[in-house]
Parts: sequence; structure tokens; C-alpha cells
Amino acid sequence: MKYNKINFPYFKLSLFFLLISLSSSSIVYSQGDSLIYWSSKYQLKWSDFKTIDIDTIDLSTHKYHLGAVSCLGSDFIDTSEGNIPDINYFHYFNRNHSWVTKNEMTKDLLNHEQLHFDINELFARKIRKRLEELKNLRVQDLNKYYSAIESFRKQRIIWQEKYDLETGTGSYKDYQIKWNFKIALGLSELRKYEIDTPAHADVRQ
Repeated sequence: MKYNKINFPYFKLSLFFLLISLSSSSIVYSQGDSLIYWSSKYQLKWSDFKTIDIDTIDLSTHKYHLGAVSCLGSDFIDTSEGNIPDINYFHYFNRNHSWVTKNEMTKDLLNHEQLHFDINELFARKIRKRLEELKNLRVQDLNKYYSAIESFRKQRIIWQEKYDLETGTGSYKDYQIKWNFKIALGLSELRKYEIDTPAHADVRQ
């Protein structure tokens, strides 16, 4: 069995500005107490943001004054046997690289950060759908699979930026509600592509 693991770098989402983003997996699964894989059964808590004291954060290293950062990442693993690629795609929230300042620990902001995670899950499902289509077409060119992942990754970044701008990072309640509905609908439509646990979850970061 061919086993290739490809890591994307960490990307971070901010309270007042989106820095960057990424996405994908599903059921409650924590890797070494640092990674949380997306699950409809689990909502992020402020305790998942491991760095909670502003005194430990060097804000001068950030372009904007931040109140919270969700560090989201994604991996895909090629477990191909034979000529047809078989790629498993998943994403996670990294607790040890996510933080919030104490005076910003509000329910509204936490819900806003959760939807960043949900948006990543939506695009993870879109990626899985496209990978399945390529596999069913018996496409052998691995670059076509990688290109599909990259294409959706770029779209996801645009969506994450638009989400922060339209909702004022959660402060515009009407727009936040609209985005909540939009993402919930998208996840429902792609429910088939939710996965239970990440493939090869024993691989450490």
C-alpha cells in the first residue's frame, strides 16, 4: 500500500481580521490533546483555546490587534493501491495554537469562531465529493486530485475572508445569522461526505 501524508501549514483566523484559513474531518477526535477534528457532536469551547492570557501573546507579531485566533489546518493522505489514487482528506482545530484575550471571551465571538471551523468542514466535504468523482471516473493522474484540493482551498480562503468582512467578525448579528443558515444548509446538502474519523489518525503532527 502506498502511504503519503501531505501537511498544509497552519492558518489562523482572527477576531478583527481574517489572517488566513484552511479546512476537514468529522467526529470528536483529539490528537495528543492538541488537535480537534470537526464533529457535529462537538462545539468549540473557550477552554479549547489554550493560550488565554494576553500577557503571553506578542501582539506586535500580528498585523492587526487581535482578540481571538482559531488555528485550523488540514491534511490529505494518499492510500492508493494500484493506479487509481485513493485520497482521504480531513481537517482540524489546533488547540495549542489558538488563543483568545480574556476580555473577548464572549458567547457571540465563540459562535463566530465555530462557524470558521464549520466553513472549513463545508469545503472539506466539497473536496471529498470531488475526489470521489475523480476516483469513480478512474482518473489516474494524481495531479488532478491535488489540483482539485488546491482549487477548493483557494475558494475557502475567499469565503473565510468574506465571512469576517460581512459579519464584522461576528458583531453584525443579522449577517451572522445569515451565514449560520448558509453554512448549515451547505453542510446538510453534503452530509454524505461527512466522515467519522480521519484516516490514519495515529499519525502525529
